[in-house]
Amino acid sequence: MTIARDSKGRFIKGESGNPQGRLSKQVESSYLQVAENVCTFDVWREITMKAVEQAKRGDARARQWLSDYLMGKPLPMVMAVQEKQETTLIVRYAIQEKLKRLADENSNNPVTVTWDDAN
Repeated sequence: MTIARDSKGRFIKGESGNPQGRLSKQVESSYLQVAENVCTFDVWREITMKAVEQAKRGDARARQWLSDYLMGKPLPMVMAVQEKQETTLIVRYAIQEKLKRLADENSNNPVTVTWDDAN
């Protein structure tokens, strides 16, 4: 079965990237049971201890893996930055609209504003 994509390889709007849908809960449960049988608590402890050893030796990937599992990915910070950027854009738009109205009202004295995107 061919999945419809546009010229850039992206899914076409309205077309599913997973036409067969999500696995049933029963199948997911079966996969989880297999994983639990293969990766017991003791095996997981060994994996974690190895990652700690590697992180202590300076392995950046091991440090990242541990921090992602222990503290979680820093999504709240990413969301805060996105929210700040969106707020900045909203405020900038509001200021631009106000300046346009002022310029229309005072067409004899135009107002020019230059934005510094570095900040």
